[in-house]
Amino acid sequence: MIRILKQKETNPFFNPRFANNGGGYSQPLYEFEYKGIKGTLHDTSCGDFGERYLLKWGDKFWRYSNVEGDVSIDETNLDKEKDAEFIDAIEETFGIRIFKILTPRYCKWLSQRWQWNKKHILVWDGDSLIWDGDLHECLVHFGFAPELYKAIFNTEWLSDHPDDTNARGIVENSNYKITFKEELQ
Repeated sequence: MIRILKQKETNPFFNPRFANNGGGYSQPLYEFEYKGIKGTLHDTSCGDFGERYLLKWGDKFWRYSNVEGDVSIDETNLDKEKDAEFIDAIEETFGIRIFKILTPRYCKWLSQRWQWNKKHILVWDGDSLIWDGDLHECLVHFGFAPELYKAIFNTEWLSDHPDDTNARGIVENSNYKITFKEELQ
């Protein structure tokens, strides 16, 4: 269990009325302790412009940014298996998802690993069909679109893991609806 030692707001202009794109984003810095080791989590996310996190715990770290105009970063020395309890504790305490946030670099890796260039996909945004074709080309066409990536990834994931309630929730709450057709010839 994570014990929060200190929390402080680091944005001197914090104002919930301007938290989406007006500069008033909450950017908390947490000092915490887990299993006798102290750490910090600094959330410098900036509303509609993207998310940014820096996590340090002992000699472990996780750095993530998808902020518009920044270089996308998703770097860590955390091990999914060896550090699983710590990762779960961070996710539960702070509500962020390490290893599950989809970055362009990760999506490129997924498309190669899962051979997404051989899959046909239909994508709806609400009631409008916005894509009918190759999945990899869809990702290239729409560029950096985290909500679309989440919908695609979790729809694909559910085909093999139908009992994953977290993935199901993401798919059901997304504006994007995804259908995979037969593999392209």
